[in-house]
Amino acid sequence: MQIFWVSGAVGTIKSVNLSFKTVILGVAVVVLGLVTTGGFLQFMGFRMALEYDPQIARQLGNLHTAVEVENLNAVYHARLNELELEHRSLMGQVSQLQAINVKLIDKLPSDLLKDQPKGSAQGGAYLAAQRDSLTDGNTRSVLHRMNQAVNTQHAGSAVLRQEVKTWQSTLDWLHAVPVSLPIKRAHMSVSSQFGERTDPITRSRAQHTGMDFELPTGMPILAAGAGVVIEAGWHSQYGQTLVIEHRSGYTSRYAHASQLLVQKGDSVTAGQSIAKSGSTGRATGPHLHFEILKFGKFVDPATYLFQTNAQR
Repeated sequence: MQIFWVSGAVGTIKSVNLSFKTVILGVAVVVLGLVTTGGFLQFMGFRMALEYDPQIARQLGNLHTAVEVENLNAVYHARLNELELEHRSLMGQVSQLQAINVKLIDKLPSDLLKDQPKGSAQGGAYLAAQRDSLTDGNTRSVLHRMNQAVNTQHAGSAVLRQEVKTWQSTLDWLHAVPVSLPIKRAHMSVSSQFGERTDPITRSRAQHTGMDFELPTGMPILAAGAGVVIEAGWHSQYGQTLVIEHRSGYTSRYAHASQLLVQKGDSVTAGQSIAKSGSTGRATGPHLHFEILKFGKFVDPATYLFQTNAQR
């Protein structure tokens, strides 16, 4: 397309050729200029709105003032700090549970009775054999329940705090009942277990009311739990004997000692050395005859010392 026009005083005729491409390019330049101008005007309008009326700015463009942005950042950081503290608290509770679990495993050595050497020294009072079981049944493994508690570590901080309190209470209770070994682990040698057996002296069937641990004379005898000594002295069948009263109706007896290291009325702690092994009283050789009674009834010590079935 060609366009003619007249210019100047002498009427000079001029012309210009416009192609379709040139027209399109020109239109595009005009549109781009209008868009740029509109964007600039909108930006300046928002700036003015932010300065004079922030509420209008939020309605128009979802914008926030610098103060509002700073406040929002502060809120986000505060929440992140709360989450971090909550995470640390959870990890702390889990660590406490794991520490208590280690103490429980140490206090309840469930595998010690397996493959122990068989000794010959036996003893204890003579009672006619009874057919009724004297064991304390329907019990539940403490370590099994502990492992279940550890598996709930992701349940939340409040739950874990309660678990820590519960298991710390359980650990305190275990220290106060006779579930600890009455001898050092290195000296483990069970010569006679709880229940009906052939009496080592009369050779007739009899009820053995405790467990016999064969020990050389003079080896330390340890308190199986914290408590108070209620008997200390000579017994016609048990020889030099100690009886300790514990919590929850439990008592423990330590017989045939060569020497007593505590006396009646003394308070003792779990694992404390209370006597030395011997063969006094009705015994065929040096050993410790160990009994546990619950409310005056004989129970199998293996249930408490080895099978970790002590029940609160």
